[in-house]
Amino acid sequence: MAILGSSFIGLETAAALRKRGVQVTIILPDKVPFEKQFGERVGTMFRELHERNGVRFHLQARVASLEGEEGNVHEVMLESGEHIAADLVVLLGTGVAPATGFVEGLPLQKDGGVIVNAGMQAAPGLYAAGDIAVFPLRENEEPVRIEHWRVAQQQARIAAQNMCGARNRYNAMPFFWTYHFGKNFEYLGHASEWDELVVDGDL
Repeated sequence: MAILGSSFIGLETAAALRKRGVQVTIILPDKVPFEKQFGERVGTMFRELHERNGVRFHLQARVASLEGEEGNVHEVMLESGEHIAADLVVLLGTGVAPATGFVEGLPLQKDGGVIVNAGMQAAPGLYAAGDIAVFPLRENEEPVRIEHWRVAQQQARIAAQNMCGARNRYNAMPFFWTYHFGKNFEYLGHASEWDELVVDGDL
């Protein structure tokens, strides 16, 4: 099977399928998975972990088409002309975009996110939380949108409390985790860039 993209869900799916003996190929446009989140060195560690467990990668590759007949896929055609055999293709690894096309009368972020204040309020009587919410994580910084179920859970509680008359603000520390081949990886905080990578131990 082939997985398009290298999101956390895509690689978690690859790890789960490899544990069941399924042959998995991951096709991604980047040099290494998770480079944007963690940098090349940590991303390379993730790729090598998957490769040691039998996952195959096609790096810096783009999909041209899915080929098959009678509604069944048989191979993935890359823009390079290479064919990758696959009887199943998973598209959930390609990332998400806010499904806010129905929203009218509100200013939206460029990517479609709904802009809210620290109380998760987008407008009087209207609240948003989770993947679509663009919120202030810290004062005097650009608002952010974080796609993770734990952040959505934290924000939904704030929104619900405020709908019931409270005046609470989201001030939690974003927490993120992912699980691959028996190893748990945790990510605390949120950064779009960093000054230094410090490794304590051996990746």
